Amino acid sequence: MDNTAYKTYFQNIAISHKQILHSIDGKKAFFYTNDGQEVTQTVSGTGVSFPCMVLSIHNGKFADQNVIKNMMFGSFEIRDKVADATNYDNILAAYTNCYNIGQQIIAKIQRDMEDLGYNGAVPNFNINTVSYVYTGPMSDAQYGCKFSFELMDDAYSPYSFNPDTYFNS
Repeated sequence: MDNTAYKTYFQNIAISHKQILHSIDGKKAFFYTNDGQEVTQTVSGTGVSFPCMVLSIHNGKFADQNVIKNMMFGSFEIRDKVADATNYDNILAAYTNCYNIGQQIIAKIQRDMEDLGYNGAVPNFNINTVSYVYTGPMSDAQYGCKFSFELMDDAYSPYSFNPDTYFNS
């Protein structure tokens, strides 16, 4: 799964989720980045709809398990904004909301993997690799829940050597 397919898959989930109000009144509710600080600054703007999804670019490693595999590590965060950050009940409500939305997204990924298989869904999503952590406070009284997961791309073979790629091979 390349970066474009990864981003598109999660952006489509964000757009179709009824609580992530993407592009309503010109406000944005989906962000894709590899820099959390940049996202915090961007999500702090006035053109943001909450709750929102922040998708991190995936990272990975290669593994040889009788066949070369590309193990990918991805994460997304659901963020919400509280009106009164001094009221702990408001913070707990935001955490609960973010967790519930994230859990719904994880369930959709699992269903897509079961229904669609490798084509059309994230490659070899395994629910047993999902972890989550609550985040915040961030600027503008934002709180959230970040979900991390592993994917295994069996269709990838990074070690096919092509001598035409080099000047002197």
